[in-house]
Amino acid sequence: MHIPSLLAGLSLLIVAIGALHFPAKNSPLPGEPEQHLNEYLGSKGCYGCHPSEFSSWKSSYHSSMTRLATEIDWQTEESPPLPFEANFHDYPVSIRLEEGKLRYRGPRLQTLGQLFINHSIPLNQHALNFDIATVDQDVVLITGSHHYLAFWINGESHEELRLFPFVYLLKEKIWLKRAEAFLQPPDALETIPRWNANCIQCHALAGQPQQREGYENGLFWESYDTEVAEFGITCEACHGPSKEHASSMRSPFQRLAARHQEARHPGTVNPQELSAARSTAICGQCHSYFSPRSPDEWWTSGHRFGFEPGDDLGATRQILKPHETSLREGEVQAPLESLFWQDGSIRVGGREYNGIIQSPCYSKGENSIGCLSCHSMHHSDPNDQLKEDLSEKSMCQQCHQAPNSVAHQLHQQESPGDNCLACHMPKTTFALSKGIRAHQISSPVTENISNASEPPQACVLCHLDQETSFFDEALGNHNKQPGFEESASTPLGIYWALSGNAAIRALLADAMGSPEVASINSTEALKQTLDILATQDEYAAVQRIAARSLKQLENSSATPTNKRHRKALSSKLSKKRMESWHQQRDRRPITISE
Repeated sequence: MHIPSLLAGLSLLIVAIGALHFPAKNSPLPGEPEQHLNEYLGSKGCYGCHPSEFSSWKSSYHSSMTRLATEIDWQTEESPPLPFEANFHDYPVSIRLEEGKLRYRGPRLQTLGQLFINHSIPLNQHALNFDIATVDQDVVLITGSHHYLAFWINGESHEELRLFPFVYLLKEKIWLKRAEAFLQPPDALETIPRWNANCIQCHALAGQPQQREGYENGLFWESYDTEVAEFGITCEACHGPSKEHASSMRSPFQRLAARHQEARHPGTVNPQELSAARSTAICGQCHSYFSPRSPDEWWTSGHRFGFEPGDDLGATRQILKPHETSLREGEVQAPLESLFWQDGSIRVGGREYNGIIQSPCYSKGENSIGCLSCHSMHHSDPNDQLKEDLSEKSMCQQCHQAPNSVAHQLHQQESPGDNCLACHMPKTTFALSKGIRAHQISSPVTENISNASEPPQACVLCHLDQETSFFDEALGNHNKQPGFEESASTPLGIYWALSGNAAIRALLADAMGSPEVASINSTEALKQTLDILATQDEYAAVQRIAARSLKQLENSSATPTNKRHRKALSSKLSKKRMESWHQQRDRRPITISE
């Protein structure tokens, strides 16, 4: 075969392989944000030289956090059952599949959103005497791919996208009202978020909201002329704009020099080569709660304003801290008490950066830890992105030797406490209807534990049915301090699960569904607790979590090891007593959303 013919054949093969990875894009839908790469290369451009890294990223949930609805095969088994029809504030809404495309039918979501913002409730046509037109539109974007799917529909102005008020939970295979997927008081004002003002911050590359706003006829309005480089959390979100890098690396001499480290890789960043603080800031650009230092520039340029991987994150963003006093009114949508526990740790899952920067392990100097100490994008299970061959103990043993304290000796002989994370990174942040590990690494409270209800203490999260005397004896607390509202024979975890605020109730209800936890607790006491929460709590999320844990307990074969304690506990607990704790619960409103 002639060389030109061989080269032509190879070229055709490369094009064919590329077509398998990158199918042709459909025509833009009305309201679809424009895509402009500008100084970015795009993930497709990375594939040619970095196929292995591209594949591992592609298999992660980062890559599919935002997708065009037209690029998803809605005939697969993982897809939600369609059509879906429901009523939302007396208005029928539906999502259906029509000729391979998702379609929405219902009231204009922008109009409903404006009514919510302007506190015009209740929302029904008779009460408001307000005509809300019914529309039939394409679903434009999908966010989520790991836990749930959210559906975005074009608004009335430019590229504004509004959220369909129901989400589809992938694991449970159910549709759920969005407000019930998070922790919200039953009387909380509904919202219909904008993708352009919310998800664009992290679920797209170089998203620019291009927001405009004003008032007309007494109503607040916003419009957007939104642009992104790519949808999803793509390669350059972590490595920075790479068009210059790709152009330079076309030279074999430049590639040779870079391979022998005689020249840097121009125009791109390798997080592994950065300090722990700077590499962690790359994750922190999304995994944090912050306030932009220049809001006007932020709502115009978004993530393109002032930060690229390797930069100082604090230069353009004020990372929120507990008891913040320097914030101006309106800079943060949620009240700070809904973001932080009383001890200053973060309540909201997905905001790990706010936790880790307050950890001694992070701030101790050259050997400080960062996200990459435990996590990896390219060498990990996509579920939690934990490094391959990294156990819970080995994470900490990178720096710490096994200590010899009484508490550590006890847990080295027992399960499930035989790991560092259960005590030093307990599940005290809330997201995705469950407890998430806190990343503010700390030591458990060991003194006066009966009064330390917030956040739920690590010891209590496991030993849910034990009373104060158990913890005092185990921890060697001889100088007990009075003050617990109930008697010394009260099981602390059960008491707080029924009487604490909504966030505490949600976290403890989630903990009760763990088979490992069930094996060291009275399952009957846990079931009684969960039954009360599942049927009597006013928070929809708490009810759902309790029902889920109750089902897990009923399907579990775990048997508590301490039969003597189970018998003693059953004589102290009665349904009437437990219901009285729930009646006395902390009713202060708690909101934990995204």
